[in-house]
Amino acid sequence: MSVKRLSLLDEFHAVISRRLKDLFKRLSHAEVENFRDIINNLDYSHRITKELLKKAKEFQRRDIEAKKK
Repeated sequence: MSVKRLSLLDEFHAVISRRLKDLFKRLSHAEVENFRDIINNLDYSHRITKELLKKAKEFQRRDIEAKKK
């Protein structure tokens, strides 16, 4: 994926995480536990996206340097 797409996905993950955490503050503990897998999967996906974005930026920087030569 491109850096631009991964950046948008990273921003999307951050927004969704904030919204879900705000929502879960209003739910009871039992209700939150029922949806814990959603939060865990979203957090995992966000970490993977950040890793991919970091690598994509490195490759982009490398490609730009190669074009300069």
